[in-house]
Amino acid sequence: MFRMRTAEAEDHDELRELFDGANDAPYPLAPVFTEKLRAGHDGEAHTTVVTLDGRIVAGMIACGSYLRILAVGREHRRRGLGAQLLRRAEEHAAANGSARLVAAAEPGNYFTPGIHDADTGTIGFLERRGYSRTAEAVNLNADLDGATFIEASLSPHVVAASPEDRNEVIQWIAAEFGRIWAFEVSRCFEHALPSLYLHREGGEIRGFSAHAANNGALGTYGPAGVARQWRRHGIGRGLLLASLADLRERGFGNVIIQWAAALEFYEKTCGARLGDRFIVLEKDLTDIPE
Repeated sequence: MFRMRTAEAEDHDELRELFDGANDAPYPLAPVFTEKLRAGHDGEAHTTVVTLDGRIVAGMIACGSYLRILAVGREHRRRGLGAQLLRRAEEHAAANGSARLVAAAEPGNYFTPGIHDADTGTIGFLERRGYSRTAEAVNLNADLDGATFIEASLSPHVVAASPEDRNEVIQWIAAEFGRIWAFEVSRCFEHALPSLYLHREGGEIRGFSAHAANNGALGTYGPAGVARQWRRHGIGRGLLLASLADLRERGFGNVIIQWAAALEFYEKTCGARLGDRFIVLEKDLTDIPE
C-alpha cells in the first residue's frame, strides 16, 4: 500500500537516488539535490515522500508559493501519485497564505526556471489540473574550453569579493536589485573563495556578477547587475569575463547562463548560444478550502 508522509533526514540518500533516476530535465539533479532541500527566500522547504513497502517511490519539494521538484519513479507512474503530491503541495501552500502555486520557477533556488518546453507530458499533467502558462524562460550556454576571449581586456576595477565583503555586498544588492537576488548571491559566500566579482571605483560598488551560486555544481552564471547610473559603461562585460575566467579555473568547460535576457550581449561577449527553453505555469489557489 502506498503511504504519503513528510520526509526525514534519513530519507535523503534514497530520495536523491529517486530524483536522479526519475529526472526528465536536461540537467543532472543529483549534484544539486542538497541545495534544493534548503530554505528559499520565503522560508523553509517542505519535502513529502510516497513509500511502498517502506521504499520511496515518489517525492516532491515545495517552498512557499513554489513547487520546486516533483518526481515519480518510472515504474510507478500513471497511478495517481503525482496528482496526490501536487495536491499536497497546493494544500500546504494555501494553508500558509499563498494565493498561487508556481511550478519549478522559484527565484533564488530553482532547479529549472520552469518546465522544459519539450516535456509535454508534465506540461499537460499540470494544465489538466488547472495550471496556466504565464511566462517563458531560456537558459544560454557558452563554451569555456579554449575561450581566449576571457583574458582580453579584463578591467582593473573588477575585483574578487572576499568573505569580509559579505554584509556590504548583500545590503547593496538588496537595495539595488531586491531581496531575492541578495538571497541568491549570499550563497557565493559559502565557498572558501567567494564565487563573486565586484566592480569598484573609489571604494564604491558599481556592479557585481555571481557564478556557482544557484545550481552552482552545474557551472552556472548569474545573477549579475550594474547600478542604474553606471550602465552602458562596459562594466557588465568586464564582470562577465571575470566570472567566466573563474568558472574555468574551477574546472568547468561550459557555463549555463540561467534565466537569461540580453541574448545579444551574451552572444557578442562570450559567444553564448540559445540553450533550453522553459514554460512557467501556475495555479490560482484561492478556491482551495483551508
